[in-house]
Amino acid sequence: MQTINPNHQYIEDVCSKCPGTQWGKRAKCRIHDMHIGQVVSCQQWEEKEAAKFQNHNGQLAFTSL
Repeated sequence: MQTINPNHQYIEDVCSKCPGTQWGKRAKCRIHDMHIGQVVSCQQWEEKEAAKFQNHNGQLAFTSL
């Protein structure tokens, strides 16, 4: 049975473009000093998540549905 990392979307969208990621024999994050699959949270992920929302007169709304 294979488990799927709940952060796989961030790993594909954010980590793959991050200069702190070392791709090669193994994917290692130099910022967190661990394997990409072991990272639980990252500031870059939070910024990407926050970019999905817009502020409309104090109310948060999705930028696109």
